Parts: sequence; C-alpha cells; structure tokens
Amino acid sequence: MRTILNNTDSTLIWATTTPVVDERVPHEHGHSVMSSGDVLAYNSSAAQIAAEMGVQVNDLYGFVTDAGTQRIVSDDGVHFTDEGKSLLGEAVAEYINGVLS
Repeated sequence: MRTILNNTDSTLIWATTTPVVDERVPHEHGHSVMSSGDVLAYNSSAAQIAAEMGVQVNDLYGFVTDAGTQRIVSDDGVHFTDEGKSLLGEAVAEYINGVLS
C-alpha cells in the first residue's frame, strides 16, 4: 500500500478519528464497541505512520475537542448532532482548501 500511495501525484491527507463519549456509547456484552482509549491508541499509531509517509494530518479529534465534544456528539456517543456535522464539514473543507491553495 505504501508503494502505491507514494507513486501517486495526489496530495494525501489523513484525518484523525474523532472522540467518542464513553458513557453514551451502546454496550454489547458489557463492552462498548469503541472507547475513547481505543480512539487515542488508533490516532497515535496512525499519526506515526502518516508522519513516516509524509502524509498531512487533519486533526479532527482536536477540532471536536476544542468545539466541545459533549455538545456536538449525539446521544449515541459516536456520531454528531446537526451542528456538529456542519462544523465538521466546514473544518474538513477549510483544511482541504488550505492544502490546495
């Protein structure tokens, strides 16, 4: 995969996984499908790989945290309220526009 990506003329951007609100995430067999700890571990590992590959990182995790995770994450603890969707969409578009400029 690394060879394929490195041989393109594309600008690669990886976006961090957004936070989850543990107490809102549904549990299956006593465990949540994904926890905030899982997200942090995933983002950390993936960020190291992105850095090694020279891939730009759009820190959506940080964006959601700064915007107010409790406020813009929906009742399921993973997805976003309408406001959150709008804010995330704007943040992604702004980041991509900045890269393309």
